[in-house]
Amino acid sequence: MKNKWPDLVRLLKLIPRRAEASLKEAVILREAIYTLFLSEDARQPYPDLASEIVHDIAKRARARQVLSKTEDGFRWLLPLKDPGDLVALFAVSASDLITGRNGRRLIRGCKGDNCGWLFLVTSKSGRRLWCFRGHLRYARTRKAVLNEASIEMRKSFAAALDEIRTTGFTASLSKMLKVGLVV
Repeated sequence: MKNKWPDLVRLLKLIPRRAEASLKEAVILREAIYTLFLSEDARQPYPDLASEIVHDIAKRARARQVLSKTEDGFRWLLPLKDPGDLVALFAVSASDLITGRNGRRLIRGCKGDNCGWLFLVTSKSGRRLWCFRGHLRYARTRKAVLNEASIEMRKSFAAALDEIRTTGFTASLSKMLKVGLVV
């Protein structure tokens, strides 16, 4: 099959209103897909509104698919002749992921700080939490730094308790007030 992307780019320039409408629909679809897969990550049922959005767009796309001969046999393909066809292509892919839920692992939301990416879990154990290993390194480093700070706080607290035991609470409190440790 020949590459249809240059034709689609040319078409987007020729029909800016349709391209703008397709962009709005793409944003709505993206949010619906995101909502569906976040609910999957939380092991909750798929929300009705998000399901309906994906269903409606995918249903329109499926009706326009053409059975085409490819190198490895036959496939249902969606012709890319309109800016909305890209949106439809994503809806079909999302519906395939949803309907194939029993044959695959979870789609998860990345637990990295301010990430928000979704990823298909492919790890051996199926427990991956981050979309890429950089988040894991960051999380381990952050945990180590927080653990080190926690150890320092515990040492300071233990020293303060020793001070209270040896000199008494009132004397220790007045000493801390003078030093500025207690306000």
